[in-house]
Amino acid sequence: MNRGNALRGYRSKSISIFLATAMMAGGFAVLFPYESNVVRAPPTAGSLTVTFHDISPDTHTFPGDVNISMISLEMTASGGDAQVYSIDFTLSGIIHPSEISNVALWDDANGDKVQQSYECELARTPVMTSTFTVPRTGNLSECTGPANYVVNDSQTRYILVLISVNITAVPDNTIRLYVTAINADVTVNGGTGSTGAIEVNSIFFSDDMESGPNGWIKEGWDEGLMHTPGGLWHLSQGEEVCKNTILGQPFFHSYNTSWWYGHRYEDPSDPGTFLCNYYTHEPGDPYASTRNWGKLRTPWIDARKGTSLVVTVWHYLSKELGGFLDRARVYLNDSLGWHFIYEAKSTENQWSKLTFNLSDYAGKRMQLEFRFDEVDRHNNHFLGWFIDDLTIYGKYISTILPPTNLTTTVVGDDVLLEWNASISPGLDHYLIYRATDQREFDFSIPLYNTSNNPFPLRTNWTDIAAAEATSPAEYYYIVRAGSSFGLKSITSNTAGKWTSSFREGRDAFSLPLEPFVKKNVSWYSENLPGTEFIRWMNTTGHWVTHYPSIGEGVKDIPAVMGDSFEISLSSSTNFTFCGYPASMIRFQEGLGDSIVFRKSLSVQTQGNDVSLGWEPVVGAIEYLVFRSEERNGLHDLSSLPVANTTESHWIDSGVVGTGRSEYYYMVIPIDSSSGLGSGTYSVGMLTLEYHSGSDAFSLPLKPEVPHTLDWYCENIPNTVGIVHMMKGYWRLHAREMPEGVYDTEAVQGEGYQILSERTSSVYSFVGY
Repeated sequence: MNRGNALRGYRSKSISIFLATAMMAGGFAVLFPYESNVVRAPPTAGSLTVTFHDISPDTHTFPGDVNISMISLEMTASGGDAQVYSIDFTLSGIIHPSEISNVALWDDANGDKVQQSYECELARTPVMTSTFTVPRTGNLSECTGPANYVVNDSQTRYILVLISVNITAVPDNTIRLYVTAINADVTVNGGTGSTGAIEVNSIFFSDDMESGPNGWIKEGWDEGLMHTPGGLWHLSQGEEVCKNTILGQPFFHSYNTSWWYGHRYEDPSDPGTFLCNYYTHEPGDPYASTRNWGKLRTPWIDARKGTSLVVTVWHYLSKELGGFLDRARVYLNDSLGWHFIYEAKSTENQWSKLTFNLSDYAGKRMQLEFRFDEVDRHNNHFLGWFIDDLTIYGKYISTILPPTNLTTTVVGDDVLLEWNASISPGLDHYLIYRATDQREFDFSIPLYNTSNNPFPLRTNWTDIAAAEATSPAEYYYIVRAGSSFGLKSITSNTAGKWTSSFREGRDAFSLPLEPFVKKNVSWYSENLPGTEFIRWMNTTGHWVTHYPSIGEGVKDIPAVMGDSFEISLSSSTNFTFCGYPASMIRFQEGLGDSIVFRKSLSVQTQGNDVSLGWEPVVGAIEYLVFRSEERNGLHDLSSLPVANTTESHWIDSGVVGTGRSEYYYMVIPIDSSSGLGSGTYSVGMLTLEYHSGSDAFSLPLKPEVPHTLDWYCENIPNTVGIVHMMKGYWRLHAREMPEGVYDTEAVQGEGYQILSERTSSVYSFVGY
């Protein structure tokens, strides 16, 4: 089992027990639970003091793992001998009893909390329910004979409690083992307790050596060149019958086969008999020993999606005594070079389990190599080194978290991107994507990969000249986290830049993007070059003029989406707005990642309801509908869906009110294992109220199909007309006018006025 110098970790906790006073029992037989066929005598004089030690491994376990040391029970008898009948257990944690094969008791003769070849098994019981007794029937007996298990007066004995995990155990489940009672013929003080929880981890590589080389590579050398280049490493099966083998000791740990550094050959001094060792000699002279060495290398193992990695391997080492004679060492290659992991410095002549913590190499591809070198050509008549049942396991990372709070800022003619770092194991770079349309991202090729940067984990990047007038007016950005093991996070929120051109003199504008932080009219008057004044419309339909010279807070108001502003400039200029677009996406490769599904979400208002529809996804068993009142809210990964449905449509009832209301929708499919797929681009619905008389008007969302001012006059209730800026003058397109007369296409970023008759009007915009 796990040996002290095999890098094995365990928790060590103890429960102190006071020696009990002797206790005289009555003359009645006792029928103990779980043992309905066993009648035991009442407690005799004396007591048994038991100390519970938790030795559950901090390296955890994996499906198919056997004989995991969980508990050490230190038992001292006082006032007379004590017979231990059985031990009661409870299994807990996130585990089903069927996932545990059995629980065994081991006679730990020297109390070192490690299985040794000269020790033996006391009992082993299959686990069928969460509460059970070992042994299941009868009394505990000595493993060397039929005698009862007895702790003699003033003697201390030790029992190891071992569990074996079923191959069907579910990764990420946890195991906790309780000792609830120790049944004996004396009073028992203490001994109850619980282990810490150990996790069932995922297997990244496993080989029991039963199906051939499977990509293992061996090489070796001997002075006589009789075994070169392959060397002595080979798959051994059925070679145990030799003059120098230990009776009944197999050359394998499980089934029939293991890798062996050694060979079986006919004894030259006793023809017809065989020797098993790693002795080599000169050609033609079997008594002239030669030096030899060999390397056994695993295939490349992909652990890029693993963390908290551990390797376990069963080995049987029989070599010359002495740390520097006959070297048995383990190395690891992580593509950057070979790293020393472990050296066995003593001969044990038994199968034992090595456990190595490989967390420093998590997130990489790796190879393990077992190197044996006999060094001096002398005393090579030991059996050699056997390797069997190698497993690399750890926590499987299926996703990494995205970066958050992506923002854009104009710095001269450049656009600076900044984001909050992803907090994920294996993170080593970021991928930056750019598009000229908020719904047209190509995630197959990033614009920039920070792994090409001297500081790949930087959380900022500058898009050079992106704010120049010659660059496209619109740029949208998304960032994803990337890991050393090939995973990509879902996408961050989308952040944009929008460059608008302003003419000299009078012009009108609106916000094309929602600012990351709300800004007042005064901020724009200070930062928009050449501004003489900005006018905004109050609730009575009158213009309020803010001059840069009067400062913040005077005739000032927060600028919001859907408002419009008149501006006077001393010269023509360009200005770049930064902020959130209305459409964002939670994209990841897999279910729902097709362009068709991404762009399929449609939103319509029907009275007070919002109707959603989308393209069905092959492989989806259900769809989650997410809704947020904020553009960036759909990237809050802790948010819950407002609905789940098996249909490809859904109605959000009663959300359209008579005043301002704002909602953004996204649909994400779910597969049969409840895994989230890739989402749709979000679509927004924004309801605004317009006062009777004059009011400010602009497009807070980009419609899927552009419309003229005439169209809005016809579709917004009570509209008399819409006024727009032409060559520095306001021009009215009245509802009664024919389409095209003083008419134009309404676009985001432009500012308008709306004229309503009699009462206020409510209109719901849908778009992105």
